[in-house]
Amino acid sequence: MSEHKTSDTAEQLQLKDFFPYRLSSLQAAVSAAVAQLYQGRFELTHHEWRLLATLHEYPELSAKQLAEHTNLEKMQVSRAVARMTTRELLEQTPAEHDRRYLKLSLTEAGHQLYQQIVPLVLEREAWLLADLNDEERRFLDQIMDRLLARTRQLQAKD
Repeated sequence: MSEHKTSDTAEQLQLKDFFPYRLSSLQAAVSAAVAQLYQGRFELTHHEWRLLATLHEYPELSAKQLAEHTNLEKMQVSRAVARMTTRELLEQTPAEHDRRYLKLSLTEAGHQLYQQIVPLVLEREAWLLADLNDEERRFLDQIMDRLLARTRQLQAKD
């Protein structure tokens, strides 16, 4: 039976203190808290909500563009599109320039559903951020922007 030995001088990773892990845990907890609003009452998955919100803001996107805007994989987008089309929340129309290219857009029912959900998720966001004052919120936004830019720099290196 071999033991895994570490050097006394080697830096030890404490997962609970590791920034990517903490950020992932926060993201999962926040997403779950918000998802409670639209999963039960409106029967939307997390991916469907992302598509609904994205198509409201950016009408007529392709599935590929939706994947880019939502940070979802192609298969996740495809499944969400299929379910939302069945529920008549979005429609697919061929593009004029290329009949193989499908434009996805919300139906009237999709827009109405979005309008019902938005006040609820904004209220939940406000509750989550209520312990931060205006200066702390601005600072948090700045930190998130800087970390995202830094992460993209790191990704571009590889």
